[in-house]
Amino acid sequence: MKLQLLIELDGAEQRRGVFVIGATNRPEVMDRALLRPGRFGKLLYVPLPSPDDRVLILKALARNKHIDSSVDLSAIGRMEACENLSGADLAELMNEAVMAALDEKLASIETTCESLTIRTSHFEVALSKVSPSVSDK
Repeated sequence: MKLQLLIELDGAEQRRGVFVIGATNRPEVMDRALLRPGRFGKLLYVPLPSPDDRVLILKALARNKHIDSSVDLSAIGRMEACENLSGADLAELMNEAVMAALDEKLASIETTCESLTIRTSHFEVALSKVSPSVSDK
């Protein structure tokens, strides 16, 4: 598989207007053959989102979700527990909050047809389950 990727990367340079971009949380374990010029010749560090960025990411992720009006996504995004979370981690946080709301609804006696509402308590459950995918290394 790696050999095929190297062959494809070598051929991509000859195609005009084709850019190949890769992303990893662990650049130190990348095979050196991938990192030479003409393949993935440049490494760009993308920092973790700032508190303001985390809020914007959470708000974007919440767009199509039924979030209770009492939920303060700004406060959640600025919490210390969210400090080292990447964008992917924040997406996992949102998914875990949805799952917590669904679990609660399924466990309740009344299974009405009302839409699923995500509350702060669901985010608290989600925060206990989500851990940063990026380490300090």
